[in-house]
Amino acid sequence: MGVQGPCINIYGQLLPGITNVTDRARYYSFYPWLLWGCRQHYINPTWNFIIERFRRAECLFTLIAARHSKKKKEPEDHHGIGMVGRNTLTPLIDIIEKGESIKLSQYATLDDASKDRYFKNKLGGLGQYYAGPLLKLGILGGNSKSGFQYTRERGEVLAEAFDVGVDSTLFFRTVDDDTVTLDILDALYAFCPCRLKHNHNEQSSLVDLFFDRKNLFAASGLRRRQTLCLYLDLIKSLEKQNVRFDHHVFRNCVYTGCLPGGKSWGFSQGLLKIQDSWRIFQKNELISIALQGVFWVGLSAIEEQQRKQIRFSSVESFAQWFVQSANLKEMVGEKLSKLFSSVLSDARQTLPAIDELTHPLHEMCMATEIIQRCQTKASDNNPWEVIRLALGILTNIILRDGASSNPYGNILLPEDYMWYYPINLDSFTQYSDKEWPNMKLSEVIVFLVGHWGIENHFRVAMRKLRYDQRDTFQVRPTENGLEWEKSPKPIYTNPRFVQGVRMLWDLDAIEPINGNRCFQLTNLGQTLVEEYSEH
Repeated sequence: MGVQGPCINIYGQLLPGITNVTDRARYYSFYPWLLWGCRQHYINPTWNFIIERFRRAECLFTLIAARHSKKKKEPEDHHGIGMVGRNTLTPLIDIIEKGESIKLSQYATLDDASKDRYFKNKLGGLGQYYAGPLLKLGILGGNSKSGFQYTRERGEVLAEAFDVGVDSTLFFRTVDDDTVTLDILDALYAFCPCRLKHNHNEQSSLVDLFFDRKNLFAASGLRRRQTLCLYLDLIKSLEKQNVRFDHHVFRNCVYTGCLPGGKSWGFSQGLLKIQDSWRIFQKNELISIALQGVFWVGLSAIEEQQRKQIRFSSVESFAQWFVQSANLKEMVGEKLSKLFSSVLSDARQTLPAIDELTHPLHEMCMATEIIQRCQTKASDNNPWEVIRLALGILTNIILRDGASSNPYGNILLPEDYMWYYPINLDSFTQYSDKEWPNMKLSEVIVFLVGHWGIENHFRVAMRKLRYDQRDTFQVRPTENGLEWEKSPKPIYTNPRFVQGVRMLWDLDAIEPINGNRCFQLTNLGQTLVEEYSEH
C-alpha cells in the first residue's frame, strides 16, 4: 500500500463506476430490475422477504447462464464467467441435466453451517461487489440494513429496459416455487448475459450509462468514456496484428505511445489527455515495482541473516550493512562510490529509445524481469540482480522525464494524500532533482532500502493496525532487533482493465476473433470510437 496507493487512486479516477470485482455489465441492470420486480410482483414486501427472494433470484440468474453455456456448447466466456456464486452453482447443471430438480433455497440459505450456501454475504454479489458502484452511479439508493431501492431517474430506466427482453413472470414464479428444472432454465435463456446485445433497449441504456451519452456524471463520466474509447481505439489499431489484448499490451502502449513492434499508435487528438493520464499511471507503477523489488531484496537479506542467528538492531544498521555487503558490491561494483549524478550520466549512454520495448534495459522490460525473478526459486536466480534492475528503472524514468513541476498532470489527488502516501511522483521528482544527484549511489540505496523501504512499511503497517486492526507487518521492530516475517513479491496493481474490456464485450462493442483474447470492433464499437474519440 505504501507505494501502490497513488496508482490505485489514479485508476479509480480514470475508470470510475467499474471496479476490480464488477465483472459483468448485465448486473448493472439486473439488480435494479430485481428490486423493481419485487415491487411489481409482491404487495408491500418487507426487506427481509426481499433478501430471501433476492438470494434465490441471484442463484437462478447464475444457473441460467451456466446451463446456456452447456446447451450452446460454447466457452463460459460468452455466458457464465464472472457470475456470482458460479463455483458452487455451476456443478448443479450436471444434476439438473439428468432430469432432477433442485431447490433454490438450499443454496440461497443464510445458514453458516451449510456447505451448499452459494454466498456468505447477506446480499450476495450485490452486497459484496456491486452495491458501492451502483450507489455512486445513482442507480440504487438506501443501504443494506434498511433496504436498497432503485432510483427513479436511473435505476428504473435500467430496470424497465431489462424487463422488455425477459420473462419476468416465469422468473419470479420459479423463485417463489423454489424449484428449478431443465425446462425452466432453458425457457429463461434470455436472462443469460450473452443475450444482453439482443435486448436493444437494455443495451442502449447500459451504453448510455458506461459512455455517459447523456452527460449525467460530469468529469467522472467523461473519464470513464474516454478510457473505454481508448480501449476501443487500441483494439482497432491492433486488429491486424493478431496481438492478445491484455493489460501488459495496454501498459506498454499507453506508456510509450507506440504499438507492439514500435509503430506509432496514432490515436486521435481527443484521446491525448486520457492517454497521458494512463501514461502517468504506468510511470507510477514502474516506480512502485522498482521499490517493491528493493524492499523484497532487503527483506530476503534480513531473512537470510536471521537464519544465521544474526539480527539487526535498527533500520539504520541494516541499511548500512546492506550497502557494504559483498552481494551488493558484486552486483553494482564501483558505481557505489559514484555520485548519483554521474550514474545518471552513464545511464544516458545506454538508454533505449522509448519504443524499444524488447530491449533488456527498457524500464518496461526490467519491470517484467523483476516480477519474474521474485517469483522464481531457481538456484541460479540471484535475488540481488533485482537491485540492478530497480535502479535501472528509476534512472530511466528520471532521464526520460526529468524534473516536472506537475508530475501528475491532469490527475487530482486529495489535498492530504501525499502525507499518507509519501512515495509518489511528486516526492520522486523532488528527490531525483534536488537531493539524490549530490549523494553517492550507496547513499541513495540506503535511502531506498531503509527510509522508503522498511521505515515507510512500518508507517503504513502501524496505520493499518491502528485504524483497521489488521496486522500487516512483513518485518517487525522488536527488542531483539528487526524480525523477518515474509517477503512480499512485487506485483502490479489491477487497474480494472479486465473488467473494462469485459463491459465492452458484454455490450457488443467488441467481439473476439480467436481464442487468444484478440478482439475486433463491432459496428457499435466503431460508432462509439468515431463519435467520442474526437471530443
